[in-house]
Amino acid sequence: MRSLDDVNGIAEDFARLGVVSEVTIPDLSARELWEQVQVHRSFPHWAPLVEAILASSAVTPEFVEIVVSEVDDAGILDAVVTSGKAPEPALERLAANHASPRSVREHAFVALLRRRLPRLDSDEFGLLMQMYSGDTGIAPGVRHVLASSRFTPVPVLERLARDEVDFVRETAVATLADRASNR
Repeated sequence: MRSLDDVNGIAEDFARLGVVSEVTIPDLSARELWEQVQVHRSFPHWAPLVEAILASSAVTPEFVEIVVSEVDDAGILDAVVTSGKAPEPALERLAANHASPRSVREHAFVALLRRRLPRLDSDEFGLLMQMYSGDTGIAPGVRHVLASSRFTPVPVLERLARDEVDFVRETAVATLADRASNR
């Protein structure tokens, strides 16, 4: 395990292994941690290092906010969004920022949707089904989120159980079966 301040050791490991091996994340403020990560920025291991830190249990929402505000790398921003650690305001900014790559905007939208499902009413579920029909772009992913949620109304799940996309259909069938067995 390397210390974050061992820049050359991390660089050597990355050159040899092609991945960032385990790094000890110091107990610093989010800003201090970001400053220490910035020392690595000119190295090829910088993006994988930031992604590894984002995957760590030690990362704070404040650190995530700094990354979102200061990074434009699609891989890192996708890691932020899929980490499950991004605060909702950061996800909202990423989803709405048309300067961000499409994958980042779409991942942010799906992450927001997952968080907001418990608060949706049946009309909003119906609207999502209308807006995200078909098998292109983000549409199957949105329907998969609906199909896998315990908050999705049964009529919507029944409709998803007949979906044109196999993984959406199979997930909806499994969710319905799970609900039936837990009655």
